Amino acid sequence: MNRVRFVVRFYLPLLVGIGVLITIPAFRNAIAHATTQGRSTDIPLPLGLSFLGLPVLSISIPLSKVWLGSIGLPLLEFILPTVLFLYAINIDLSKYFPSKLDMHVLFDQEGIEEALERLRLTGKRQRKHNIPTEWRNLTDTYDNFIRTSFEELGKRLFDDEPPFKPAHIQREMLSANGNTTYSIRRTHPFQYRIEQGAGALEHSISIPSEAQFNFSTAFELQSTNGEYIRPKLTDFVFSFFRWFVIFPRFKQFLLMRDGPWELRNFNHTIIGASQLKLFPFPSIGATVYFWEMDELMVPIAYGVLTTAKN
Repeated sequence: MNRVRFVVRFYLPLLVGIGVLITIPAFRNAIAHATTQGRSTDIPLPLGLSFLGLPVLSISIPLSKVWLGSIGLPLLEFILPTVLFLYAINIDLSKYFPSKLDMHVLFDQEGIEEALERLRLTGKRQRKHNIPTEWRNLTDTYDNFIRTSFEELGKRLFDDEPPFKPAHIQREMLSANGNTTYSIRRTHPFQYRIEQGAGALEHSISIPSEAQFNFSTAFELQSTNGEYIRPKLTDFVFSFFRWFVIFPRFKQFLLMRDGPWELRNFNHTIIGASQLKLFPFPSIGATVYFWEMDELMVPIAYGVLTTAKN
């Protein structure tokens, strides 16, 4: 439904404006024909629809040569296309971004590297955003951070031996599924802001020869400059062919059944570098998740976001 509304609000005015410009030569011929007449005459207005070169719809409206020359042509040549174009580009895109997304998150380093390339966070952009070239080694620091949290979690949840050994956890054994909601507001004609962002993930740890263990985390948007969406003119022009990236920050914590329970070692900030596309339809794509380590952004996971079906 959002896509249909977007077509009506954005593409339809553009197509009508382009159609008007295309018909101007035919309209000029109609005016030339009218000037050869000494009286008002019915001129077939050259606006209509055709399919495979065959006319589908044509309109004939009684127009005088005076009206055509003094009012009609200037209206068609400049005023009407300009109004339609300005109306189209003044669209509030925040109304057409998906508000609820399903998430599938993975943690293997090969997939993270591919996702970084997909978001073009390599080379100069990698240095610009303080993503270390040796990020693979630094993920070990984050992994140890998480293992310590699991050890603490196991001591608090299980009187006996916990069903998993944190030291045995490897990245390839982790996966997560969940959903997130966004609320985007237009703050200026070409600037938007993510006002609300929250979600939850159900993580699965599959350790061979050990019981599978599941746990949940939740995350909430933090107020920083990262939640602003400020597309440049080139982003609008080339959005049909490429994405641009935003960097909102989220606070993540363990989620227990009776409500949020923050473990000291697990409560940390995650940056979600997400692909955004404005055209042909506003959408949010792949995401790479970073852990803030001092002033560095260490990639720790990647995910695919799709519009929720319900």
